[in-house]
Amino acid sequence: MVVGAARAGLVVALSLLAPRPAAVAAAAAVPGPARQPAPPDAAAPADATSSTGTARPTSASAARRALVPGAGGPIRPDQDAEGGLALLVATEGRQSTQASYPFVVGEGATIGGQLRFLSQEYPEYYGSEYNDLFSVALATPQGAVVLATGNLNNSTWGAGTEGYSGSAETLTFNEDLGRFAGQTVELQIHVANVADTFYDSAVAVSDLRIDDEPPCDDDRLDDQHGVPDDGDKGDRIDGFDPVFAGRDGARFRSMLETVAAEAGISPGLLAANALGEEPSAADWLAARPVPTGQSGIDDWAGIEPTIRKAIPGAPEIPTAAGEFGSGRDALRAMAWMLRYAEVRMTAEAGTAYTARPANERYALQGYAFDDGVPAGVQLARDAGPAGDGLLVTSGPVGSGDPQRTATVRSAQAVHLANTVFGEGASCR
Repeated sequence: MVVGAARAGLVVALSLLAPRPAAVAAAAAVPGPARQPAPPDAAAPADATSSTGTARPTSASAARRALVPGAGGPIRPDQDAEGGLALLVATEGRQSTQASYPFVVGEGATIGGQLRFLSQEYPEYYGSEYNDLFSVALATPQGAVVLATGNLNNSTWGAGTEGYSGSAETLTFNEDLGRFAGQTVELQIHVANVADTFYDSAVAVSDLRIDDEPPCDDDRLDDQHGVPDDGDKGDRIDGFDPVFAGRDGARFRSMLETVAAEAGISPGLLAANALGEEPSAADWLAARPVPTGQSGIDDWAGIEPTIRKAIPGAPEIPTAAGEFGSGRDALRAMAWMLRYAEVRMTAEAGTAYTARPANERYALQGYAFDDGVPAGVQLARDAGPAGDGLLVTSGPVGSGDPQRTATVRSAQAVHLANTVFGEGASCR
């Protein structure tokens, strides 16, 4: 998959005049003698302003269309001959320019590409205090990952290109992103003038790709999870699909997407767990009070303070006389409980949880939801890297075996994530 594929959840967001990232923050500008602006044939445009845009491409070609290839301005994207995304990030009279690409990391994902540092400072100001700099880094929940960094004075230079008088040697970067699977990271491509803004610099990136594994299909889910093909229709891999038909189905889908986004979880995961508790969309869409048990959480008033303490920004969802004010509030409570399980297992089980494919993470979240977070953490640790014993592939669903129930619901969650919500969830 090239950068921009929908299953990676890539969102391209261009941020101009952004603060310098940690990778280059230490290289503060050093005041130097006044210089005259670059000659007319330099890279600085007559108009040094540009707008900020946001696009949600579904492919590299869609990204190219959405971001206006060849247009003027400090960030100029295109698609190179190899099929990856190519772009030029330039200062163009600014102190700094940054292109930011937030995306959700897919299973087995890697990121790679090539770059060249370009500058009008070379050769005249090579070795001076006008030490323009660049960095390419990933901002992740675990901290910054620097992919490439450099400056005018520590680069090896040659003949210029793209209108710049100097072009540094090509650098190649590749990084395995598996440890961030399921998390949102941000690629940051940053270039900055140092000491003044008269002579510009740029980073030319080519063949930028984010590759991951294909989403999981129903046959693989059936095999790995032992999903029944008879008995209760609601326990089949596609048992909840009819709920999303018609106008109410569309409303329910929209509600799931909104509520899941608020809590930062998969709408497929939320849908499967919600419909496992209450299979009628009408009860979730209800504007009237509903029992707290509909959310699968009988003692919401008791657990809510713990969730809000563990997750800053988690909302208050009130109850009265054992009822939520609406079906939507019941769904929100379930979403934040699933999020709480994810946060706790990430902190306490580490890679025994985060490094797993989506189907196993969803099973662990569902199991922790039903049997408690400590039980989910212990199961994640006991299963080992191969996932031994994590999924229970036989037995009835909902018969007092929370691990078997979580196994089936997680298969349905991946199915819904891929077929209804277009997430591209994967399995082992």
